[in-house]
This record gives sequence, structure tokens and C-alpha cells, in this order.
Amino acid sequence: MNFWDKIQQDMRKNIKDVLADVKKKGSAVSKKIGDLTEEGKRQLKLFNLNMKTQEELTKLGAHVYDLSDKKTENPLANKKVASIISKIKKVETQISKLADKKTKAAPSKKAANKATRRNK
Repeated sequence: MNFWDKIQQDMRKNIKDVLADVKKKGSAVSKKIGDLTEEGKRQLKLFNLNMKTQEELTKLGAHVYDLSDKKTENPLANKKVASIISKIKKVETQISKLADKKTKAAPSKKAANKATRRNK
């Protein structure tokens, strides 16, 4: 094998190594992007649920205020008030389920690294 053949062989090997490394890191980046996308979707759902809760609380406040003119009626006994409260509780349940998904997720690499450093 002459000098030129050895250089070509080394170049092929280096190119294969680089391509394998790029593929490996590319799949890691792809996974991270997928994780971030899912987290973004979860946060958007949380935001929308919080906005829905705000809307329902506004409706509740307005309805209770309207009922305040009728001093004989207990606002909590009103069917519309009870319905709005029920909607709010359902949305709060959804919010807590989404929040629990985040806390049950595996800790990030940064958190794992910090824990490792603390234990040393």
C-alpha cells in the first residue's frame, strides 16, 4: 500500500466516523426538539385552561353581583352559579393533571448533574 492509498483509507475512515457521530447527535437533537415541542404543547394547554378559568370566574363574579340585588336569595343556591362553579372545578382538575404530568416527568440532565455534584 502506497502513501496515497493510506491517506485515502484514513480519509474514508474519518468521514465514516464523522457521519456516524453526526447521525448520533442528530438523533439526540431530534429527541430534544420533540421533548421541547411536547412541553410547549403542555404549557399552551395549561395557559388555555387558566384563561378558561379566568373567564368562568368573571362570569361567576358577574352573576353573583347580579344576584346581590336580590337579598332574599342565597347566591350559592342559584343553579347558574352552581353550574359555573362546577365548570371551574372541572377545569381546575384538568390543570392539576397537566401540572402532575410535568412533576412526574424525568428530571432534566441539568438537575441530574446538580444532584451528582452535590453528592460528591
